[in-house]
Amino acid sequence: VLAGCSTGIFAQALNAITVQFGMEQFLSFCRRRGVVSHLVSGGFVPIAGSIAKQLGFDHFHANGLKHANGILTGELEGVIVDGAEKRRWMLERVAALGLDAGSAAAVGDGANDIPMLNAVAVPVGHHAKLIVREHVTAHNASASHLFLAALLFGE
Repeated sequence: VLAGCSTGIFAQALNAITVQFGMEQFLSFCRRRGVVSHLVSGGFVPIAGSIAKQLGFDHFHANGLKHANGILTGELEGVIVDGAEKRRWMLERVAALGLDAGSAAAVGDGANDIPMLNAVAVPVGHHAKLIVREHVTAHNASASHLFLAALLFGE
């Protein structure tokens, strides 16, 4: 769909994105306490990378897009960041910190987040679709937080 588009399309898209209320405060709180945060997205590197940098995530992972002379070819570059890849990458990052999944939390909203949510001690649905809400509720985790900072206080 994006074949033939200028790579500048991502700057336009970023101008239309509003950071979710409370996200910056949540990540700031985590950083002050030494919590490492990762953004893993089925979206594209130019968007995810910019958001990760803006919000202060420690690392990010998203789909790469091939381009030539500032024009997108329509082909992906690298691994496809689907549900299985989100889980694999998240577990790799957790292990790189010398931790195991029993020490990790993951936040997701869609079905492609369920493999990642299944792999951690604390799966959280945030603005989650029904299938994710049902999944995390079955794991006794919060599924209703619209404001991530509420998670910090167990609300």
